[in-house]
Amino acid sequence: MHPCIFILLLRRLTSAVLIFLLCGCATTLDSTVRYKDISQEFSSGQLRLKCETSCSGAWGYSRSTSKNLYAQRRWEDLVANVARVGFEADLAYFYLGRAAEELGYTDAASIYYRLSRTAYKCDGFINNCDGLEVEKEVSSALTRVGYSQAEPVTVTHASEDTSSKNPEALALVAEQESPKRDEEWRKQSWMNKGKDAVRAKLKDPKSAEFRNVYFNRGSDGTPMTCGEVNAKNSFSGYSGWQKFISAGSAELTFLEEEVADFWQVWNIYCT
Repeated sequence: MHPCIFILLLRRLTSAVLIFLLCGCATTLDSTVRYKDISQEFSSGQLRLKCETSCSGAWGYSRSTSKNLYAQRRWEDLVANVARVGFEADLAYFYLGRAAEELGYTDAASIYYRLSRTAYKCDGFINNCDGLEVEKEVSSALTRVGYSQAEPVTVTHASEDTSSKNPEALALVAEQESPKRDEEWRKQSWMNKGKDAVRAKLKDPKSAEFRNVYFNRGSDGTPMTCGEVNAKNSFSGYSGWQKFISAGSAELTFLEEEVADFWQVWNIYCT
């Protein structure tokens, strides 16, 4: 494959795949969730969004509904729609915070706003924030509900009895510890997708060995997994190390042996 053709193909396919990841393939929601069933949990600040990346597709499918409910100020319906998916996103927790604030549950609103800071960010590789600057909105909201953002916080860990029963303390623990919620976690997830995509192209996926794997944004901003792989061939012998480039799927993954003048492409996306 000529490198120029490869680059054009990669850019077009990457855009399509990123749109697919944005919208998601999973569209099943828990339609049984109604506001009256979760109102007490919600109003006390104890409602938690516990689903992680497996729910990203359903969240992408339902975001337009949440956006419209937010614009129409239909707060109870908004809470129910967010809870149906349960995706742990900063935008989702912001919606819960705003709904709680508008419905008069300021203590709960403070908790949800702070939890939004520890959840998956909507402005990652693609901006899924639906026109909102979530962190800016959260900062303003915390000021409105009377939370002092400059005040030092000391709390026990969530594993201890006192904090595990206290939603306020749990929110503060999450705000302080924020496990797996930063950019490094997102990069690692992307690299894992890249390695899985490489395996899908190999004759013996289970034999794959990787080294020097890293995340990089190409000169055009495209997120990439770059690295080297060695795997067994048809004769059960290892072929030797070769470089690869992956944009997260087998169709967007290319091995050094597949592309003419591979280094030209490598320099665009991996340096």
